[in-house]
Amino acid sequence: MCCRSIRVQIRVDTILVRDVPEGRQRIAAYFHTSIYDVDDTQHLNLQQVATHLSKQLDDFNRRGSGFVLDHNMKFTICIAQYRPLHGSSYIATPRDWPTKEPL
Repeated sequence: MCCRSIRVQIRVDTILVRDVPEGRQRIAAYFHTSIYDVDDTQHLNLQQVATHLSKQLDDFNRRGSGFVLDHNMKFTICIAQYRPLHGSSYIATPRDWPTKEPL
C-alpha cells in the first residue's frame, strides 16, 4: 500500500545586513515554517508558506534590529511520508471484561 500523505516543512538559511557606524554588519538567520500535512484533499499553499516566512522576518525586525535580508544561503524542503491514524479493523470486547458500576 502506497503512502498518499506527506509532511512538509521548509527551512531557509539567510544572511541579514544592516549599516552601523563601523561599516556593514552581517549575521546569519534561520527561519522555518510549521509542518504542513499534504494529501489528496489538502494541498500545500505556497502563498501561505511565503507569508509565514515573511512574517518571521518581520517579527525579527520588529524588535528594532534594523537588519534587512541580503540573500538566502540555503532553501531546504523537508518531506516525510505520513500515514495518519485510522481505524482498520474491529476487535470485540471480551464478554467477561470487568465493568464498572455507574456512580
